[in-house]
Amino acid sequence: MKGLKTFILIIAVINSVFSQDYFYTSYSAAIKKAKEENKRVFIDFSATWCGPCKMMEQKVFPDTLISNYMQKNYVCVKFMHDRSKYLFERYDIKSFPTFVILENSGEEIYRFTGYSPVKQFYFRLKSIPLRSDEKEKFDSLYDYNKNNLEFLYKYNEILKKNRYFGCAKKISKRILKKSDNWLTNKNMKLILENFNESSLYKRFYLKNKTVFIDSLGENFVDQQLLNAYFNKNFANQFRWEYINIKEIKREFKKLMGDEYKKYLSYYFMNLLERKPEYRNYYISSAIYYFKASDSLLKTNRYYDNISTLIFQLSSDIQYRELYKVILHQFSFGNVALDYYDIKAFLEYKLGMEDEAVKTIQEANIKSLEKYKTPYKSMLNALIQADRVLHPKEIKE
Repeated sequence: MKGLKTFILIIAVINSVFSQDYFYTSYSAAIKKAKEENKRVFIDFSATWCGPCKMMEQKVFPDTLISNYMQKNYVCVKFMHDRSKYLFERYDIKSFPTFVILENSGEEIYRFTGYSPVKQFYFRLKSIPLRSDEKEKFDSLYDYNKNNLEFLYKYNEILKKNRYFGCAKKISKRILKKSDNWLTNKNMKLILENFNESSLYKRFYLKNKTVFIDSLGENFVDQQLLNAYFNKNFANQFRWEYINIKEIKREFKKLMGDEYKKYLSYYFMNLLERKPEYRNYYISSAIYYFKASDSLLKTNRYYDNISTLIFQLSSDIQYRELYKVILHQFSFGNVALDYYDIKAFLEYKLGMEDEAVKTIQEANIKSLEKYKTPYKSMLNALIQADRVLHPKEIKE
């Protein structure tokens, strides 16, 4: 029996080793192989000290679903930070792991970061843009039309539609360089989309902020700025050990005026929740954001954020503050049924059991009126989950 176990273990190790053996370690060899097989190049930028990188290596890349798909569609290459620092600088790698997709010409077309379980990683791979006939047609026409603004606008839209964002940025820059008037709606959108690519764009926005808001709408402008700062500037450039709260506040205030606190809170809410030591700052930021976001509360868009937040709370003050936010949301009417569970859960945590029962009854009435079926409440599941997460609070 012992010999059988040893044999099985050896087979498992061999399978693991060979299933991961599709990663090259040479950039030039990977590019050459990709050209020979007419494939793209998948680069895994990793580090020996990176926990998520090790999880990808041990749990995801060896999986048959992933390895088969990767070998069919890509030539894969892995670089470690301590051995290939020049490549990490060349590709501006700020976090680990980062995955970069190249055409076999060496042109970057896509990147994403972080650990994902097998199914989620497979979905991300399947979301990477495939070669587009429409894009290839415009690629072939580019040299003859690179000074034609009408062509460049169309080309830019095709690139974005097919998720070739790196290429789209280059075309956007060319459009803005060739354009005499940046205050058209098309060009103002391009400036916001590429906000972090040039200080010139930032200065132009600050000088013409009123025109941007009047033409494109305040919500659109603010969302574009948030995307730019969360996805590019802060998320990539500020590592945890170098976070400078004052500097970030200064930048937000400069760009967004009196509304900066709301958007600053959005940034902290999304980023700081990953670090336990920032938990209280994350909670206060999230609550502030919801308080200041009437237009967003009306859309019922933030259920996932709020349902995650409720399990982070640790004091009656925090529960009361979030409860005020939920009551404010209910005052708008037309609240999605899921939020009734959140409201009832907060009432339960605040010792308002009778109110919690009434809230679920209201949800049931609303469900019968709208969907002709009783409401299936998740309140008990929320309470059970809370007891698992906060066992010390359970009274014998």
